[in-house]
Amino acid sequence: MSTDKRDPVLVFEDFSATLKRTNRKDVEIQVKPDNSVIIFAPISAKLDLIRRLVDKRVHWIQAKRLARTHTLLKQKKEYVAGESFLLFGESYSLHISSHGGRSNLTHDGKKFLLKSSGVSSGEKWFTSFYKRAAKESLIPRAESLAKTLGYKTTSVRVLELGARWGSCSKVHRINLNWRLALLPKHIADYIIVHELTHIESNGHDMKFWGKVEHAMPNYRDAQRWLTKNGHKVVF
Repeated sequence: MSTDKRDPVLVFEDFSATLKRTNRKDVEIQVKPDNSVIIFAPISAKLDLIRRLVDKRVHWIQAKRLARTHTLLKQKKEYVAGESFLLFGESYSLHISSHGGRSNLTHDGKKFLLKSSGVSSGEKWFTSFYKRAAKESLIPRAESLAKTLGYKTTSVRVLELGARWGSCSKVHRINLNWRLALLPKHIADYIIVHELTHIESNGHDMKFWGKVEHAMPNYRDAQRWLTKNGHKVVF
C-alpha cells in the first residue's frame, strides 16, 4: 500500500504505523486488510499523547494482525512430506518417518521427523515441540540476560500469550510467548531485553528506549524485522 511520503511512520513493539493528521477531534486506529496500521489523529494532537493512546491498544492491534495472518497461512500449511517449518529462524523440511523418538515429532538438527500416526494431529505435535524448545532455550537465555543487565526477575515462564510476544508483570515476572521458538535468536533476544527493561520502566518513553539501546545497540534492526515479518510467524 502506498502512503503519502509526508506521513510520518511511528514504530512500536513489533509493528509500524503511518500517522495521518486530519481535521478530527479524536484518534482512530485502523488495521488494514494488508495488515498495515494507520493512525488518524487531530492536527493539534501531541505526538506523546498519540503514542500513549496507541500503547494502550497495542494488544488489540497485535491480535488483529495475528488473526488475519494466522487464518491466511493456516490454509496453506499442511503436515505432509516436504512442507517447511521454522525453528529459531531457520527453515526445515518435514519428513514422515517411523523414527525411534518417544514423541511423534522430533528434530534431528537437519529436518523435522513426524511419525505417520501423528500426521492427523500435526498441529498439536508441533505446538508441543515448540513449547518445549522455547522452555529449554529461552528461559536460560532470559535468566542470563537479566543477570548481565542487572535486572532482578521473580521468574521466567513460557506461556500461550496469543498476539503478545512477551510481558512483564508488576512483580517482575517475565512471560514469553512459546512462538519465540520460531524467531531468529537475536530477535527473541530483543523481545527478552524489551520485557526485562519494563522491570524499571513501565511505559515506552525516551528513557525506556534509551535503556533498551544501551542493552542492545542494534535493537532498531530487530524492530524493523518484527514489523516486516513478525505477523507471518505462524505455523
